[in-house]
Amino acid sequence: MPASNILVVDRTALLEQSKAGQDIIRQVKAATDEVDKDISVRNTSLQTERKLLQVRLAVISPKFRTKEIRDFDAKQKDLQDLSQQKQAMIQAGFVEARSHIELLLEPILQGLMQQRGANVL
Repeated sequence: MPASNILVVDRTALLEQSKAGQDIIRQVKAATDEVDKDISVRNTSLQTERKLLQVRLAVISPKFRTKEIRDFDAKQKDLQDLSQQKQAMIQAGFVEARSHIELLLEPILQGLMQQRGANVL
């Protein structure tokens, strides 16, 4: 049985230290910051609406009170759902970009294996 010549590569370090990997990280951070800012603005608006609702609840009939509370709860849930959807989209974009880099990296690593006489990566 021929001896194994192993080439060890830290793919995470390659991605983190490469220009392409750093660009992906920068884009993910920028997108996350933008989403956080948008959600924060929407949340502040929702909290203002909550304060106004509390005042209105004191003067409206119980029949309308229940509807108002249900409507507000739906708005809160919608905001949570929106935040989760946007974060999921960012994460999916990150995974896709990283996979694309991995695909482009493969022939380079194969060339290094041949150059160094490695048979295991």
